[in-house]
Amino acid sequence: MQAELFADMLRGYGTMLLAAGRDRQSVGKLLQMLRGFVVWSDAWPWEWTAQDVDEWSADMREREIAPSTLRSRQGVVRRFCEYAVNPQYPWIELCQEAFGQVPKQVCHEWNTTRHIEEYDHRPERREVSRDELRVLFDHVDDRVEELVAANHKGAAIAWRNATMFKVQYATGVRPGELVKIQTCDLLPHPVAPQFGRLAVVRVRWGKRSKGGTYRQRGVQMVLDWAVEALRVYLEDIRPVFPEGPWLWPSERCDASGRQQPLTTRTYQSAFADRRDACGLDTNLTPHCLRHSYLTHTAEAGRDAAWRQRQAGHKLASTTSNYTHIGEDHMNREMTAAIADLTTRTR
Repeated sequence: MQAELFADMLRGYGTMLLAAGRDRQSVGKLLQMLRGFVVWSDAWPWEWTAQDVDEWSADMREREIAPSTLRSRQGVVRRFCEYAVNPQYPWIELCQEAFGQVPKQVCHEWNTTRHIEEYDHRPERREVSRDELRVLFDHVDDRVEELVAANHKGAAIAWRNATMFKVQYATGVRPGELVKIQTCDLLPHPVAPQFGRLAVVRVRWGKRSKGGTYRQRGVQMVLDWAVEALRVYLEDIRPVFPEGPWLWPSERCDASGRQQPLTTRTYQSAFADRRDACGLDTNLTPHCLRHSYLTHTAEAGRDAAWRQRQAGHKLASTTSNYTHIGEDHMNREMTAAIADLTTRTR
């Protein structure tokens, strides 16, 4: 009886999420996380208490789970509880009738991690320096050449991954946005006719606002070498993979023969593999390429509002958190500012 009612609650919650615009894959992950919390707490949702969340969160902190992951998991439980206690749904009445207990909200301000900014100020989460970028890009290019020369079956995969690293740096998109780009999302722009249809990357699966839909934006390509890398990939490598809409497809199809996109986890694993192979800091992740893009465009003097639009941030303060301006650049800016003000006040 208990397991059956919990399964019914999950089905209802999943249906509500789909109606709200969530995709089936993400809904499946959320429901699996809720099943995991039931196992961890050894309690059904109508038995959950704030203390269960306290102990669960403390356990994750002891295991050094990232603050963003901790906050995300707490949010999953919070939103499920909001659904379970909503009088528009029958769960309070059914639980009361069957068990004499009702679900309640167990995630509160005092026992969950607050989300103030998108960037959690983790000291190891920094930009990839220009020297490190050169090491990484030289390494992945050399590896592609070696695999192609050896006629290795993994050459196309290595080439795809290398192009993904370059395009992520050149656009500053999030890893989850990168893997969901389709070939139809590559668009021309009248200001950059030399880039053809590779001047703008349309992001259709941008980070969602709370309770909202995915935010869309167009990210302008401004690095000619990255555009060229993408062009070569599309012409010579993309046709090697199964036909379908995805720009970065997996080498495998699903059971029905449909092309599947590369997953975020697979992309992150590929980055970590190449990072370790060329001896870079193990704290670097694909998200650090996003930090690099925003830092380097800031150092190049790009307009702050333009950088904010490129990044897909609602707040300028969030973009500034991603920007790690070096001391040398700040010294040059200060010298230039002093000289400019001195000239104007004479």
